[in-house]
Amino acid sequence: MTLRKLKLVFLCGCLFSVIIKSHCQSLFDYSNSLKYADYLFQTRQFNYSVIEYERLSFLEPHDTLVKLRLVQSYRFLNDFKSAQKKLESYFPADRALVPVFFGREYVKVLVLDHQYKSAFSFLQVNNKIEPLIKTEYQVGTLLLQCKWQDAKLFTEEHVQLNQRSPELNSLYDIAVKGTEIRYKSATGAALMSAIIPGSGKIYTSRWKDAIYSFLFVGATGWMTYYSAHNYGLNFSTVLLGTITCSFYAANIYGSYKSAGIYNQKINNGYKKEVENIILRE
Repeated sequence: MTLRKLKLVFLCGCLFSVIIKSHCQSLFDYSNSLKYADYLFQTRQFNYSVIEYERLSFLEPHDTLVKLRLVQSYRFLNDFKSAQKKLESYFPADRALVPVFFGREYVKVLVLDHQYKSAFSFLQVNNKIEPLIKTEYQVGTLLLQCKWQDAKLFTEEHVQLNQRSPELNSLYDIAVKGTEIRYKSATGAALMSAIIPGSGKIYTSRWKDAIYSFLFVGATGWMTYYSAHNYGLNFSTVLLGTITCSFYAANIYGSYKSAGIYNQKINNGYKKEVENIILRE
C-alpha cells in the first residue's frame, strides 16, 4: 500500500470516528434521554424509567417534571419508601409549601404505604393543594382509619352540600354507611360457641366452619363420655378427653377470631372503595 493510500485510509478513519462520536452524543444528550425516559414511563416500563429519571435528575437537578416522574415511577413499582424519601429530600424544610402536584403525590404514597395518620397530618399543614381536593383526601384518610363518624362530620363542617364534588359525595356516602355498620362482637361469638360449639361461627356467617366445629366437638365429646361410662378413667378416656378439650377450646378461640375477620372484611370493602376514589389518576 502506497503512502498516499495510507493517508487516505487514515483520514477516512478519523472522519468515521467523528461521525460516530457526534451521533452517540446526540443519541444520549439530555433531550433524547428525556424522550426515552418518558416513553418508558408511558409504556409502563417503570423498572427502567426509574433508572433513566434517576440519571436525568442527577444531570439536571432543577427539572421538576423529571423529579415528579421519578417519584411516580417508584409509586407504580410499589416502592413507596423510595418515593417518600425522594419527596422528603426535595422538600426537606416546610411541608406547608410542597407544590400541589408533589403534595398530591406525597399523599398517595403515604396512603398506599398505610400511613394514614401521617397523610392527614400533612394535609393539615399543606396550603398548596386545591381546597376541594384537599378535603377529599382528608375525608378519605379518616375513612381509611375507619373513623366513620369523624369523616361524616368533617365533610359536613367543611363543605356545603352544593359545593361538593361527585367524589366527595361518594366519600360522604361511605362515611354514612360506615356509621350504620353493625359489627360482630368477638366476645359474644366466643360465648355462643362456649355454650353450643360452632354457634359463634354461624353468628359470623361461617357456616362450614360451624358445622365442622359442632361435629368434631360433638363426636369427640360423645366418645369421651362413652369411654368413661364403659371403661372408667383409663388412658383412652384421658386421651379422648384431652382431644375434646382441645377442639372445644379451639372452637371458642376460632369463633372469637372469626368475628374480627368478619369485621375486617367489611372494613376492607369500604377501604377499597375509598382508595379507588382518592387514588384516581
